[in-house]
Amino acid sequence: YSAEDQRRLASLAEHFARRALALDEGQAHAHYALGWMHVINRRWRSSEESLARAYALNPNDYLVANGAAWANAHLKDCDRGVRIMEHSLMLNPNDLAGQPNFVDLLVLCERWDQANRQASLVTSLLPGPYAHQLLAEVNSFLGEVDSARRNAAIAEVPGFGLGRVANVYRRIGDLDVAQRVFSHAGSHVETVALNPEFYFLIHMAVGDTEAAIAGLEHAIDVGFPWTVSRDLHYFSDHPYFDPVRSHPKFEELVRRAAVPLEQH
Repeated sequence: YSAEDQRRLASLAEHFARRALALDEGQAHAHYALGWMHVINRRWRSSEESLARAYALNPNDYLVANGAAWANAHLKDCDRGVRIMEHSLMLNPNDLAGQPNFVDLLVLCERWDQANRQASLVTSLLPGPYAHQLLAEVNSFLGEVDSARRNAAIAEVPGFGLGRVANVYRRIGDLDVAQRVFSHAGSHVETVALNPEFYFLIHMAVGDTEAAIAGLEHAIDVGFPWTVSRDLHYFSDHPYFDPVRSHPKFEELVRRAAVPLEQH
């Protein structure tokens, strides 16, 4: 996807969600879909309300429960968010997409020990570079250097998550390896317009704060990937952002991430 693709698909999704609600205001899935379209467009209060409404209508739909879990985490009620996410996975134990999604929620809530257990589970359920990238990230936040290094090596696949892998090496102090991953990324490092999150991550990993901030700023300006704005708005105090927190532009970008995309 590109920023343009994301905007086009989000606009279509919102159109159909609103049509569905015009036919039947009690459709939990339509509120759920609309809630995520509000997230993508940075209508933060509306997203929280739509996802909560969906859960009130049907708390026993695993997708709706997943959305409610995130809505509660956004509101800093991580206890309830984690409980609802556990409920979501209990409703559909075969939801393999939900298992790594739970790791992301636990990391952003800084529930490190539970995130470690969940990420280890994901490596069994979905073996591959993405699962080991998740586990390596959790290991690195916990200071488990050997485990982080071992899982990062498995996740170090060209073209796959190299920005996050490089930051694992940075967190555990393997700066030479982070630089090697940066160099291995090659020409992709320059594609800030196509993948601003990657540009931000890969430069943050090697301490190029100005370039990292430029990537973060571009991601906020174009709203792509949408998760960057979400994380900056709701979790700006997360250690994930520690390397760029002291930059003069950081607080301004947090403020801009709070503004709906159509007003930005």
